[in-house]
Amino acid sequence: MTELSQTQAFANHMNVSGWVLTADQHYGTVLFNLSKGLTLTEQSIAGTFYEWSGGIGRAPSITALQKTQKIPYVIGQEFNPETTDRYFRSGAGFNTLNTYTPFYRIPENPELDKTLTAYHKFMSHCFPVEQERAVVELWIAHMVQYPAYRKPWHLMLTGTKGTGKGTLVKMLEMMAPNHQSVDDFAKVNDLHSTVFNGTILLHLNDVKSLSESQQTRIKAKLSDDSISVRRLYKEAAVEKIYTRVILSSNDTRPLRLDAEERRWFCPTRMEKTQDTQDFKEWLEAGGINFVYDHLMSLDVSPLPNVAPKTATFYDMVEASRSVLDVELESFLDKHTVFQIAAVSDLFGRDSQIASHKLTEHNYKRSRPFQKVVSKRYKTTTNTWFWHHKDLPLDRVREIIDTGDDPGDDAETTLETTL
Repeated sequence: MTELSQTQAFANHMNVSGWVLTADQHYGTVLFNLSKGLTLTEQSIAGTFYEWSGGIGRAPSITALQKTQKIPYVIGQEFNPETTDRYFRSGAGFNTLNTYTPFYRIPENPELDKTLTAYHKFMSHCFPVEQERAVVELWIAHMVQYPAYRKPWHLMLTGTKGTGKGTLVKMLEMMAPNHQSVDDFAKVNDLHSTVFNGTILLHLNDVKSLSESQQTRIKAKLSDDSISVRRLYKEAAVEKIYTRVILSSNDTRPLRLDAEERRWFCPTRMEKTQDTQDFKEWLEAGGINFVYDHLMSLDVSPLPNVAPKTATFYDMVEASRSVLDVELESFLDKHTVFQIAAVSDLFGRDSQIASHKLTEHNYKRSRPFQKVVSKRYKTTTNTWFWHHKDLPLDRVREIIDTGDDPGDDAETTLETTL
């Protein structure tokens, strides 16, 4: 074998093994393998070559390998689950390394049970309600079949320890190699967080937050198609989101939910423990291949675009209502127009929290007498009043001028707010 033909054969071997040529700011052109996370420089390529050739021949230079044109040259990286190709042409016309990793079948034990008995038994135990189990399975199947097109809602799994939540997540991670797991909202909402970038599956593992703002900040990432990302030492950039989220928790209500929430599907709480060791061994012995094939065969068209509501969801909504929320709703039932001071008393005189709560209830503030003289108070005023957003401004003025507020203490409320 001539030196040229040996170089070409080695270049072909490196290409098949997943290596690409790319630029490095310190070493110039290098060989890079994404799946292994390894880089070979001009100085370190010899060891790989001699292992391949059995010590025969002379290790080629990077330039010689590049001249064979058998190893793709790429510039930059991008997560693109719309294709399983190792690299693709970017908008600028360059080959770009694709950091998306599709599912790869694992070697199967020849004596493996090739039926789905273990899988169906496991799923039935986790989700005893048939309709809920069907929704969960279609959600998983959609992730497997269409990794680049996520539904804008996610799974919230609750249950005691040992019920199979962790095993379920592990099964999904086997089919979605681009995954991450975090146990703190701070890691999700951090300024430089990238857990929603370059991932197909994100596991929120028993996350806890008493901060309503922390929970609010994650909402856009659950439903939007793209977000702004500010990676360390780089300018902020808008990137697409493909991430599906599974939140698993031992708590009965991991997050505060309101009745209008549409981002979470909440199956019945898992109460019965199960020994999943045999099932995990079956998956790792090749059973995951059969689960993947089964999910790929399902018709996912019935999967809705909004999370179906369950009895567990409504239980969480009720559990999310604090005593103060109940008092606020009682106040709103009695009063049509009022000032913020009348509500902020419920929240420790914190008008910012009161404003936020009123906005959640579809209330807004206005200055109805800024340019119109009040018949009742014989003057104009810049005073702000709160009322339902659908209440016409003329009606707001009428209520204030006539004292026509249905609450027993409406007169006091209106008099003291001007």
